[in-house]
Order: sequence, then structure tokens, then C-alpha cells
Amino acid sequence: MRKGPQDSFEFGPKFGRKLRRLRVKAGLTQDQLCRRMARRGKSARSLLSRLESGKNRHPTFGLIADYLRACRAGFADILDLLDEYTGRRPADEERGKALVTKLVGGLPARTGKQVNYYDIKTTVDRRLSKKEALEAGERLKRAMKLAKSLGEHDRVTQLLRTLKLPEPVTMMKRVASSNYAHQLWAVLDKTQGRTSRKRALRVADLFIKAKEAGDLEEDDLRLVHDAVRELYRRLEQTGQIAVKTRARRPAAPRFRPRERDRLTPEMRRRESAMYIAKLEVNRILAAEKARENILQRWRLWLDKLVETGHKTGPGDPERDECIARRAPVAPDPARAAELARVYFTTLDTFLKRT
Repeated sequence: MRKGPQDSFEFGPKFGRKLRRLRVKAGLTQDQLCRRMARRGKSARSLLSRLESGKNRHPTFGLIADYLRACRAGFADILDLLDEYTGRRPADEERGKALVTKLVGGLPARTGKQVNYYDIKTTVDRRLSKKEALEAGERLKRAMKLAKSLGEHDRVTQLLRTLKLPEPVTMMKRVASSNYAHQLWAVLDKTQGRTSRKRALRVADLFIKAKEAGDLEEDDLRLVHDAVRELYRRLEQTGQIAVKTRARRPAAPRFRPRERDRLTPEMRRRESAMYIAKLEVNRILAAEKARENILQRWRLWLDKLVETGHKTGPGDPERDECIARRAPVAPDPARAAELARVYFTTLDTFLKRT
């Protein structure tokens, strides 16, 4: 990038006026000054005129030295201007500040104030810890990332204010609703450009964790969940949120189609539901803190149970027969029947909702 006036030192009009005052103080005209500098011809006077008007922005060191010598002055007479320039921050740091200031000017007042405070604090902290200052591009990138995050936070907060939660509305319920809404928004933002299955799994995983935490009733949780997803979908459709696309590597040539490519939409939906149900059972087993060899036996038993989920549906007698047949071979037969019910209940519930 070509350097501009703010990026490198230039002898501007202010410096030219300073030299002119030194010449007038010495009682010299431009012609007399040219003779003292041993310079002849019209070009010499034109050179001095351009220097004093600030049009000659990059004169040589020798020309400045000869000018001061002819005026019986020294570099000490222009040190104030040089010190003013050298006392400024490095060029890249000033350019970064200018970029951030321009960004802040286009933001809402509250957001702009927070972004500006973050930029100043980060710059000062790096200076005090003697770290290298951030490049202008990286400084702007961080400020833009914070502005985006604050904008999303304000959107979600405004949504929660208009959302009517079932009574009684306690402070704990408001905090839990806010935490879940912002976590869900972050998941939706991170899974942009990914397959719908991956996004559904991440969203379902977050929903199950929030449900297990017990800070919100399932109805309240579902209300917040649906409102945030609807807002995000609407903003994507209207272009207020840029839809990310992820570049994919070209697939290697295959002589046979992959097994998943031959699945129907219904089979894919069932596969996602089975994954969620299996995840639920694994969480219950992990919470019991059993020994690793016992957990391994439970996982093997659960894999056999998953095969049954492929073939049976709600109320199918074959499902009950399979549970009765596989329960005795589990590490704990009584516990196995209970876990099987949890697995199939979660499976059927997910299939109904989707």
C-alpha cells in the first residue's frame, strides 16, 4: 500500500512557515538567501519558494542544513516540529486507531462506546506488558468481531424482553432464559454452512443439557428455544445475517455410492433420533460413575439395543420381546429395562417433534 500523509514524515506548510519566519528574522529576501546558499538561477528561487509554501514535501537533508546555515539558525530552531512528529505513536498503530474510529462511527452509540473502550484497553494492556502492538488489520478485525457479538447480544436481549414467560417469572428464570438463548444463538452461528443434520444434533445436544440442568421448565425452555430459532431463521432469510458457506474438498471417486447416500429422508431422520437417544442413555451411565469395564459392557449392550430401534416402532410387540430377551445379558437386568425405556421414549419423542 502506498504511504499517505499520516504514514510517513513530510515537510508540510507548517514547516515551511517556520522556515520563512527564520528567514524574515534574519532580514533576508529569497534572492539574498539564494546568494548566501551559493545557489543561482530562477530554479534556485523557485526551489526556496516551494520549500516555504510547503509544496516541496520531501526536501533533502542538505537543502535544510544549507537554509538554516544561511539564516544563521540551527536545527534546534526546528526541533519542536520534529519532536511533535516523533512523539506520535507508530504509523501502523495510528492507522489501526483510525480504522477502528471509522467503524465506531457507524455503530449505535452504546455498542460504539463498548468497542472503543475495548480497543483502548487492549492497546494499553499490550503496551504496558511490552507486547508488540497489533497490526492495523488485526485490530480492526477484533473490533468488528466484538461489534458483531454485541449486536447479536442486543438482538437476543430485545427478543427476551418481548417474550412472555409463564408465571411466576423469577430472577433465576430470567437469567436461565438469557443464558440458554445466547448459547443457542452461538450454536446456530457456529453451525452455519454445515449440514442440517450436524446443526440439528448440536442444537438437540444443547437442549438436552439445559433440560438436565433443571433451571427452566421444559415448556419455558421450548418457548425460548422456538423464539430464538425463529428470529435467527428470519434474519437469515432477510439477509441481515450473512450466510456462511464452507468450502468442501472434492470427494474421491467411488465405484459404489455411500451407504448414507442410499438412505431416504425418513431413514436419515430416524438415524438422527437414534443418535440423540443413545446420547441420552450414555449421559445417564456416565453420571453413575461406574468402572470402565462395566461401562464398556453397557455400551456393547446399548449397541445391540440400537439395532432394535432400526426395525421397530412405538407399540410394536417385537420391541418388548427384544427388551425382555436382551435385559438378562446386561450388567444389571433391572437397570437395563429402565434404560431401554428411556432410550425408546427419547427416540419416539424426537421422531414426533421432527
